[in-house]
Amino acid sequence: MAVVRTDECEFFVKIICKAAKGIVVRVLQVLESLDDISIQASNLTAVEGHINLTSTIH
Repeated sequence: MAVVRTDECEFFVKIICKAAKGIVVRVLQVLESLDDISIQASNLTAVEGHINLTSTIH
């Protein structure tokens, strides 16, 4: 996980998760259900039998 400061009051968190499809989908659902954050971008890719989830949240 990487945290990038973009200005005085904004932080973006990049989450990279490599797991089975069901787990990655559940992680994305939990992130989307949180009121305190908003997802700026998400990308799902299949690699070697796993799903990689990259999300930038604000």
